[in-house]
Amino acid sequence: MTIQAVARHLGVSWDLVKGIQKDNLNKRYRLPKLAKIKTHCAG
Repeated sequence: MTIQAVARHLGVSWDLVKGIQKDNLNKRYRLPKLAKIKTHCAG
């Protein structure tokens, strides 16, 4: 579903939905979890 469709369905502005989505994506993907990364050293 597009941002525009969600905004129309909820009766809010496109900017509000875009801001909420942007904040959510920033929180979810801001910092990678480095503990789960495996390193491989050739040698």
